[in-house]
Amino acid sequence: MTATAPDPATTGPPYPSSAGRDLVAAGSLPAELTSFVGRRRELAAVRRSLGGARLLTLTGLGGVGKTRLALRAAAGMRRAFPDGVWLVELGEVRDTGGVAAEVASALGLADDRDLVGFLSGRRLMLVLDTCEHLLGSCAELAGELLSASAGLRLLVTSRQPLGRLGERVLRVDPLAVPDPGPLEPRMLGHYDAVTLFLHRARAVDREFTVTDANCAEVVRLCRALDGIPLALELAAARLRTLTLTQVGEALADACGLLTTGNRAGPRRQRSLRASIGWSHRLCTPAERAVWSRLSVFAGGFDLAAAESVAGAGPGEVLSGLVEKSIVERAEVDGRTRYRMVEVIRQYGRDRLAGSGEQGATAVRHRDWFMRLVRQAEADWLGPDQLTWYRRIRAEGPNLRQALDFCLSTADGGPEALELATALCGHRRALGSLAEGRRWLERAIDQAAGPAPVRAKALWTTAWLALMQGDGAAARALLAECREIAERTQDASVRAHETQFSALADLFDGEFALAVTRFGEAIKRHREAGDQAGVRLSRFQLVMSRCFAGDPSAAASVKRARKFLRPDTEPAAHGYLSWYDAVERSVRRDRGDAAAPAKRALQIGAEIKDHWLVALALETLAWAVADAGEHLRAAHLFGAAEAARTALGCRLSGLAHLLAHHDRCAGAARSALGEEKFAAAYRSGTRMREQEAVAYAAAPRKPGAARGKPSIRSPLTVREREIADLVARGLSNQEIAGSLVIARRTAETHVGHILAKLGFTSRAQIAAWVAERPQPVR
Repeated sequence: MTATAPDPATTGPPYPSSAGRDLVAAGSLPAELTSFVGRRRELAAVRRSLGGARLLTLTGLGGVGKTRLALRAAAGMRRAFPDGVWLVELGEVRDTGGVAAEVASALGLADDRDLVGFLSGRRLMLVLDTCEHLLGSCAELAGELLSASAGLRLLVTSRQPLGRLGERVLRVDPLAVPDPGPLEPRMLGHYDAVTLFLHRARAVDREFTVTDANCAEVVRLCRALDGIPLALELAAARLRTLTLTQVGEALADACGLLTTGNRAGPRRQRSLRASIGWSHRLCTPAERAVWSRLSVFAGGFDLAAAESVAGAGPGEVLSGLVEKSIVERAEVDGRTRYRMVEVIRQYGRDRLAGSGEQGATAVRHRDWFMRLVRQAEADWLGPDQLTWYRRIRAEGPNLRQALDFCLSTADGGPEALELATALCGHRRALGSLAEGRRWLERAIDQAAGPAPVRAKALWTTAWLALMQGDGAAARALLAECREIAERTQDASVRAHETQFSALADLFDGEFALAVTRFGEAIKRHREAGDQAGVRLSRFQLVMSRCFAGDPSAAASVKRARKFLRPDTEPAAHGYLSWYDAVERSVRRDRGDAAAPAKRALQIGAEIKDHWLVALALETLAWAVADAGEHLRAAHLFGAAEAARTALGCRLSGLAHLLAHHDRCAGAARSALGEEKFAAAYRSGTRMREQEAVAYAAAPRKPGAARGKPSIRSPLTVREREIADLVARGLSNQEIAGSLVIARRTAETHVGHILAKLGFTSRAQIAAWVAERPQPVR
């Protein structure tokens, strides 16, 4: 494939200059580019990468949008390549020797032997699309062409890199999806996955829009499809025959639901199953087997778990699946974890079900996580508590999976009780108290097990019921626990029943009785040789004294800190800080109560203890109200309510908090007036946890505490005007209409406001506006 290029100065161009498919030769973008949605950061990354590299490969799983991103980026760079930007589609090429011929054909050449001569001296870009099944041939051709033409750039799409020296690789991830939690329709425009789904849905139903009624369904659908563009487009197409609710319900089998919809596309992308099947055929037999076994994991896994359950070695099969974009690799809290997006996992589960290995793989999965939670229990009071805290939370989906398997087998009772307790115990691997309680009650009702194991499940369930405000159910569970203790004469069970009965007294506001019972629990734990029980009961005794206004409470907090390691046991440090804040609030120490509440909030956010975050927000609101910052307190009371609601906890059931809440919230309401308090409270409830933590931690400027205007606002006059409209609940489109500006201009202004104020949400802007009158300029 060599040729001598003629001299254009004497012979003129010997080859066609506009044959084949130049992406923008006709002066307008192809249809697949005019409907491009999102990917601004990725487009910028492609442009930057091609500025410093001549060979760039976009990798990612099938259907993630590599081709469309490459085409859009290439079309946007057309002016930099006077000889054109050319698309070479290789998806249907099966002969490894046919790559050069396909490139020549795309350029309008009759013979691939003319390629080198044609490219010499020209400045153009070739987009080689779908190369994963022709890696060797594409890598070899890329090297030859780049050596022949200094003005050539190659933009490649492939499910794995070509593996050539000088190649720069850019991974294309699925589109951004909303995090779990409540969202308002106007906030969804920040997420490309939702934007794409709405764009395609409106092509099917011109009237389709997101409302308060269907917002949660749209979010669930986009999350279930992991933001994969092909899946979102196929799901939107099903709205021709199904309702949004029906599409969402059918996504339990996403591969089966999304089997048709893109008849105009390449065969491998006419359905989600076809796209994944293409990847499956490119895998080796060993990779296919491990893909199936890894599908038993939910939410991800680490290397040790993969080796134990699926036999995936670090330098062998698992790395091959990562290379082929079947498995994703990421660093999470300093640990390497792997995951498969849900549609890839479902495809693997279908294969596993037909392999005869499903039962044995599920048993290995269950056994691995049983060993994990037992090790976590044994090491909980050691120096690695924070590591275990994060690890158990990360494995929540796998613990659910293993627990569900135990409950489905005749002999899984003891393991079900043990796993349910570990899942819902003091590490709180679940985000919802209601979900945890359902798992525990199901295990208690369905599973038989040894008396001590059952008793532990009972007192753990009682603890969750107390936090939900269901004191009657908690007392009934503790009564059964007491019966087991009396029947078996088990000292540990008796000590724990006493401890959690004391906690029930505390939640009922019976502080004196709680103090007495916690003292008795400490004695019984010591007699049973349970140092962990002694420590936890001591801490809860301190909490009781703090809420009772005991004069010795402050000294008790200080003594308890001496038992903690300075740089470990974060949960204990966090709760002690909360006890400290409560004690100071009870005795109206206005100046000092906020500091320990903020420390508790910071720790709770760091270790993702949502219960501690909710408690700390509530107590910080007390301190802020006592300090006279009534508007800020109203926002924090609303944020605390939102945090409790997300957990499934009602303040009405927590008598030990209710009296202080009523006092401080009442003071803020009286100072602000009902209308202003309610507006600020509602604004606080719209904050998500991360936003509430950022708002609570924001430093207060001098004079801002009691609503005095700052000397100068960081916002321009126009930005402040737009911030006021955001605070009134207007969308970007509505702001644009109100001010007679372009929607994009409104979006830009809102982005500048968020950046200047260090905020992440419109709710935070609203809170900021509410606390500040129009500034003096």
